[in-house]
Amino acid sequence: MFVQRGWLRASMRALDGQRSTALRPWGDFTEAAVRPLRPGEPTLMRVEIHKFAHVFRAGSSLRVTLD
Repeated sequence: MFVQRGWLRASMRALDGQRSTALRPWGDFTEAAVRPLRPGEPTLMRVEIHKFAHVFRAGSSLRVTLD
């Protein structure tokens, strides 16, 4: 069963230092915060998985796909 979909552009990966916590990254989605990727260079990106209203049965599997 499909539950939820979302997306985040890698160039919009900057975090708001005042709002972010260790468990909840908070994006800084301003034009000034846009940072392009560099080819061949690994880049750390923290992505929040937002809460959703779906109950999973015991023993269910959850698949998260990042592209």
